[in-house]
Amino acid sequence: MLSAPALIKKVYILLLVAAIFISGDSASEASTGGISAAPLDPLFVEWQKKIDAARTSAQEGGGTGNAAGVFHGYAPSPVNWSHLDSEVISVYGGAENILKKGSDIPASYDLRPEMPAVRDQDPFGTCWTFSAMAAAESNLIHEKAILTKDSADLSEWYLAYYGYNDESEDLPSFTYDSSEVEYYDAGGDDWRSAAILTRGTGFLEEASAPYPQSAAGAYSPDLKARKYKLNNVLYLGNLGEREVRLKDARINTVKEAIMEYGAVSIGIYQGEFTAASGAYFRDTDEIGTNHAVTIVGWDDDYAVSNFADPAGIPSEDGAWIVRNSWGNTWGDEGYYYVSYEEGSLNDGVVYDTAAAPDKEKIYQYDPLGLCRFVTYESADPVWFANIFTASRNEKINSVSFYTSHANSTCTVKIYKDCGSDPTDGTLAVQKSLTVAAPGYNTVELDEEIVVAKNRKFSVVVSVALPEPTSSSRNNAGGSASRTAILSLPAIPVEYPITNYSEKADASAGQSFISSDGIEWKDLTEESGYERGNVCIKAFGISDDTDAGGGGGGCSTGPVMFILLGLGALPLIYKGKKQ
Repeated sequence: MLSAPALIKKVYILLLVAAIFISGDSASEASTGGISAAPLDPLFVEWQKKIDAARTSAQEGGGTGNAAGVFHGYAPSPVNWSHLDSEVISVYGGAENILKKGSDIPASYDLRPEMPAVRDQDPFGTCWTFSAMAAAESNLIHEKAILTKDSADLSEWYLAYYGYNDESEDLPSFTYDSSEVEYYDAGGDDWRSAAILTRGTGFLEEASAPYPQSAAGAYSPDLKARKYKLNNVLYLGNLGEREVRLKDARINTVKEAIMEYGAVSIGIYQGEFTAASGAYFRDTDEIGTNHAVTIVGWDDDYAVSNFADPAGIPSEDGAWIVRNSWGNTWGDEGYYYVSYEEGSLNDGVVYDTAAAPDKEKIYQYDPLGLCRFVTYESADPVWFANIFTASRNEKINSVSFYTSHANSTCTVKIYKDCGSDPTDGTLAVQKSLTVAAPGYNTVELDEEIVVAKNRKFSVVVSVALPEPTSSSRNNAGGSASRTAILSLPAIPVEYPITNYSEKADASAGQSFISSDGIEWKDLTEESGYERGNVCIKAFGISDDTDAGGGGGGCSTGPVMFILLGLGALPLIYKGKKQ
């Protein structure tokens, strides 16, 4: 006969598992609660279908499966950014600034002299971690002057490992088809990197988690506190339409980002490299993306004569200077030139990085980061909020969230001692600002908010689009993939998606959404988002002597603490081969 504690544990596990199966893996594009969701990115959907088709074909043929052939170092994210079609972005803020700054952009620019040595990802499909670490290293060298080319060497392996292996119950990993590939060949992209890094995992020195030289040498690195913090992830491209190919404004967006922040991580289709000059161009925009690289500069006068058949010849001069991750014996000492007209270039992300604050605590419910944007059908601004419980005597000094459009007008409010409603406490601080680029943004508060241990506090965010002069308002006739949030501000959410964020989980009383900032609805009450959370984090420091280090961690609600005490979550997270 089971003891009472054992019986209670078993009942909780059964109830939780039942709830998970009932909630399903995905959210509909529209719900009965009045919110709509942007369609999943078409390239992500296509990628998932290719994996399924390859596996089915192999199984019908009696083989063991060949879906592994679909995997490359780059794997697309489900986040759909196609609503940014033709929208002008400037990292300086304001659509007019990129035109003004355009005259100040030189004809050539080259970060290679200040970059650390080119690394080699062989033998793993981990290019996504190399492009992320190169961009972060460049930012710490170029803008922050914290590192130098000789001292900058961040661990790609730590990010690659914990991207697909649970760090803890509170910090789960992304999922993938583990029957086909090992975690180090599952691939990834900048939004996976951003999720892992912003939650407090990673940014170790290479010496703390060295890169293995063979599959036999793959290992689980020891958990250690991060050394650097990812403050902002500025999105410069448009995956759906590959807008980085557009002339002038969007190209200048990437250029000014490199000048301001350092190297830019970007996706590309890396095919056969034939040009002896170190030039690369594929005369098609119909191919997908299979590789992640880093843009470190450009040359407007790079001649078309440098490009050679059969790769194709672009119509005009001009090329990016790109850093690869295949060692310094490949290309031009590890670098090559990619034509501005290269059709497979997509995304484009800046990693705005800083030294990790001492004893910082991260309050969060979204360890897997942004999975999808949702919005109300006729609301501008939209409102979203998280309620946290302080795990120590805390000084909240900043918050973070994702925005969907350039030049979004945001207001952040912190309420203390709130109850079941995020705005029914005492307003402690309010700050309004305009966020220049879409992506992940950290907002520093004008004053620290003191919250006593075990007391609740809420972070409430409202987001509005700029005035109708924005091109995002003028393209109302866009494609079906863009109409869901084309002319509306959006709410960033994390929720389960098959072979991506299946380990996402939530409890009632954590995340809330609103169309007016007055009437609030718990996100878990929305159909399809029963395991969904709003992507808001709060950051605090403490004077407590036992405050501990700044490795991050989730702030969990009462229900989660009960489940952790019962040991239920390890059973849930064991579902995938790691």
